Amino acid sequence: MSSDLEFRSIGSLLSEHFSGAWGSDPGQGSSNTTVLRSTDIDDEGHVDLARGAQRQLSARDLSLKWLRAGDILLEASGGGPGKPVGRPAWFADETPVGQYATSNFFKVLRANPDLVDAKYLLYALVLLVKRPEIWRFQQQTTGITNLKFSEYLKHVIVTPPLPEQRRIAKMLDALDERIASHERVVQKLERSREGLIRDSLSRKDFGQFLPLGSLADIGAGVTLGSEPSGPGTVARPYLRVANVQDGRLDLRKIKFVRVRLSDLSRFELQPGDVLMNEGGDADKLGRGAVWEGQIPGCLHQNHVFRVRCHLGELNPHYLSLVTGSAVGKRYFLAASKQTTNLATINSQQIKHFPVPFRSMPLQLQIVEAAAAFAERIEVERSELAKARLLKSGLMADLLTGRVRVPAEVVS
Repeated sequence: MSSDLEFRSIGSLLSEHFSGAWGSDPGQGSSNTTVLRSTDIDDEGHVDLARGAQRQLSARDLSLKWLRAGDILLEASGGGPGKPVGRPAWFADETPVGQYATSNFFKVLRANPDLVDAKYLLYALVLLVKRPEIWRFQQQTTGITNLKFSEYLKHVIVTPPLPEQRRIAKMLDALDERIASHERVVQKLERSREGLIRDSLSRKDFGQFLPLGSLADIGAGVTLGSEPSGPGTVARPYLRVANVQDGRLDLRKIKFVRVRLSDLSRFELQPGDVLMNEGGDADKLGRGAVWEGQIPGCLHQNHVFRVRCHLGELNPHYLSLVTGSAVGKRYFLAASKQTTNLATINSQQIKHFPVPFRSMPLQLQIVEAAAAFAERIEVERSELAKARLLKSGLMADLLTGRVRVPAEVVS
């Protein structure tokens, strides 16, 4: 590494730091500040200023603990199973003075501008919480994890000259904005797709509601635990509940089951079959995933229902859209048997699912329009994944000094 790189502790780069305050419930009166909480920050250094809790702080706390532009909020308590405490977040420049504070689960860090660019420091701390070293600063208590703050402040980070710090921060800011732009486009396209489906199903001229059982055959799958063996049996791949989730098929972990040759015709999937789980998350239950015949001879588990649409009456992709729409969610949520956040449905409830019936040309028109949105969403998601990967790689290179940013690099 170049000789102009320095190694400084986090604490030596700060002009000050202090804990947040929770204050009191304003009750019927008006609050005097918005207190930001751990639920208001993400893992990439962002804080959602539209959230927060309205609280009443004492005059002393308010004068000492209000947030300033460029403050770094450091999560000092919280975390969770497999998730360390210590996430940092950037406080936005445009926020009016005195409007925000943080809860007592935070430490507020103020960078010394003579030693470190505050945004560079933020990115260095974001990188730290993603690295194995962060686990050295975890202190588990009953029900909560605290940051070993005094030890955290002693952690050493790479500090290139200030002008280079600013260039690095500028590059990472630009990537952050690119990521945010892709996220906004994905969200907009998803809302548009949902709106298209909702409007198409809510039009008064669609016709009538017909029970799914009159438009398709519903079949159960292979019962596990009593697999036959010996002559006249064969091993076949089969889909489990874990492979059918929220209208999508995950084919990365396919298991095998033995069945009698005489039973293959009962259980073998055909292209166009729609698969639904018997149980799962209450708000996702019942959403159908279309099997396109990706694995020849594939079967399905007994906890996965197979819906085989009658050709010419019901398009399987249309059915998948309907089951995933507000119409489907309302029906299965009301019909299912719920325990905590899990729910189950049976074949009779699937047979009685009311399908907004439309002519086949109209079904295909809706499917094609939704597919066009889905294709655009996948393109944006791919670009989003590339931008995230690029940012992750650059952070690892630039914030450790492995790659330097010369003065002529401005974007």
